[in-house]
Amino acid sequence: MWRGQILAQFSTSVAPPALRAGSALRYLCAPNSRSLCGVSDDPPELDDEAHPTGALQATEALTAVWDAFCAQGGREVDPEASLVGGRTLNPADPDSKVLGPAAVELTELEPLRLQGDDPQFRDVRVIGEGGMGQVRLALDRGLRREVALKTVRPGAPERETQALVQEAFFTGYLEHPNVVPVHRLGQSEAGAPVLVMKRVVGTSWLELLRDPQHHGWSDLAEDRLRANLGILIRVCDAVRFAHSKGILHRDIKPANVMVGEFGEVYLVDWGAAVRVRDLADLPATIVGTLAYMAPEMLEEPTALDPRTDVYLLGATLHHALTGKPRHQGSGHYALIHKVFRSEPHDYGPEVPDELAELCTRATHVDPDQRPESALAFRRALEEFLDHRGSITLTDRADAQRAELGALYAADADPAATRALLDACRFRYEQALEIWPGNEDATRGLQACLELGIEHELGRRNRGLVEALIVALPEPRPALEQRLAELTKVLEVEAAAPEQLAALKREHDPSVRSRERAWALFYATLLSNVVSLGVFLLVRYELAVPSYPLFALAGLLVGGVLATNLYLYREALLAETINRRLVGVVAAGFATSMLALGTCWVYGFPFNIYLMELGLIFVTVGAVTTVTVDRRLWLPTLVGAAACFVDAVAPGQDPVLVHVISGVLIYGLIVAIWLRAPREA
Repeated sequence: MWRGQILAQFSTSVAPPALRAGSALRYLCAPNSRSLCGVSDDPPELDDEAHPTGALQATEALTAVWDAFCAQGGREVDPEASLVGGRTLNPADPDSKVLGPAAVELTELEPLRLQGDDPQFRDVRVIGEGGMGQVRLALDRGLRREVALKTVRPGAPERETQALVQEAFFTGYLEHPNVVPVHRLGQSEAGAPVLVMKRVVGTSWLELLRDPQHHGWSDLAEDRLRANLGILIRVCDAVRFAHSKGILHRDIKPANVMVGEFGEVYLVDWGAAVRVRDLADLPATIVGTLAYMAPEMLEEPTALDPRTDVYLLGATLHHALTGKPRHQGSGHYALIHKVFRSEPHDYGPEVPDELAELCTRATHVDPDQRPESALAFRRALEEFLDHRGSITLTDRADAQRAELGALYAADADPAATRALLDACRFRYEQALEIWPGNEDATRGLQACLELGIEHELGRRNRGLVEALIVALPEPRPALEQRLAELTKVLEVEAAAPEQLAALKREHDPSVRSRERAWALFYATLLSNVVSLGVFLLVRYELAVPSYPLFALAGLLVGGVLATNLYLYREALLAETINRRLVGVVAAGFATSMLALGTCWVYGFPFNIYLMELGLIFVTVGAVTTVTVDRRLWLPTLVGAAACFVDAVAPGQDPVLVHVISGVLIYGLIVAIWLRAPREA
């Protein structure tokens, strides 16, 4: 319970203790009586650079405003206290009676028993006091409830009395959850007006803003910004309702907002309120609080509209965000100059951009540039709260992005940097999902992804780079070009092992060696059949060794080789190693046939041809061993031995020697090739 901090409807005669300075002189200075205020005829000088464009006209306008301000006793009032002029009811308007009479005869008010043996309201204690009046806590004996009684002090001027009555009618007319309810308006036994109001336990919003440790914060949201905006939204509701009734508050500020101990929010002090329709018929007096005032309240106080209250809402938001009033200066004239110009404020990074922009629009010197209504201002606050989660996520993502940059610079563990990159990216994307218009999140996501792309390009991580580039909010052709270059390099590097494997396969003797062995086996078998046939013909004297006989045998062997090549073409022609073997055999066969033709044409002895044929076979074997398959050294050695035998023992049957040596040679080759491991 916040006992002793009682909310009551403050009028021009009652102000919080912090705002009482000069309140006794508030109405002493009537128009055209500047001497009563002790004010010099000349306003303070300002530097030329402080003047807006058209310095002479601006100075003249400021001088006129300064004169009017001083004439009302403005210099005697604290810049953060209310300056209230005359009555706001129009005596010439019969409809003014809706809000009460222009001048109330106190004898017309209902008598209230405040003293004696049987009072209607039992006085308890004073809970608020100002220069001309006070608020007392009392007990309504009829309904047995606590109420607040607002009265003027004995001897108060008539205008103070009328101001209290006027406030009673305005507040009673505005029945709204965010306006303190008025129960009754009567008069005391002494004939003074008494306003009976709801008693609210709480504190002013200004006190909360001034004291971050105030115990009142414990009942509000832990998020101070959200709590302040929630309070201001309730104030907007009260202002919107008043505007719907054609009433301007004209003095919205944190000091005039009360926060109850159960979260109630009340816009109080309607002593400066006015009906828009009455403004043109009222004196051009300056009303409001200088530290929050809109420019038109100084220049054209009889030509206000709801956008004036919107300005005050913006100035109140400014105070909630910065902890200071919208207008500050070393003196009253400097403050008037600032109000007159109402230049945009340079908000620091601690103020969210969206709220800074709203403050700037709402306090624009031109009313047409402000939000058009209290409802529009309220919706802007609600939109910010809707976006707040997005903004919070963006702030956290920004911190993670800074940490990510540090990890990249330190060449940290790739797994850790990837996890942080994913987390940072996720927060930005979540922020944009909540609020697609969050430009900070869009820029942050772009920077985060570009940071990751730059790093991963250095690590040659093409897959991740591709994924990050696709996710970029704004395309970056330069990064896409670098990715394309990396892709080409990686493709070349990836193809190199495949090319090397293919090259190795092309020259590996073990590739298809079994198929090659069987092809050679069948070719050897048939060729030896031909050779054996020649041997038998010669042995049994059915034919003699001659060039025609061997030419016929060669043709038959060539046919066998060609048929075998056709049957095993897939195995023998697929790889380079096998094609070389086929080439060596073909070259050997062609050479043997060329040798046969040469010897035949030139009439060389037949034994010479047979020796050349052996040498050809040995040469073919040697070439094959050296260039194709070094494992064939043994068959080559056997062929050389056969040639040696044929040379040193010419009496042996050469055909038989060649048949036997051929079986040995090609048998060894087949055996070697069959032992090669089968392809995977």
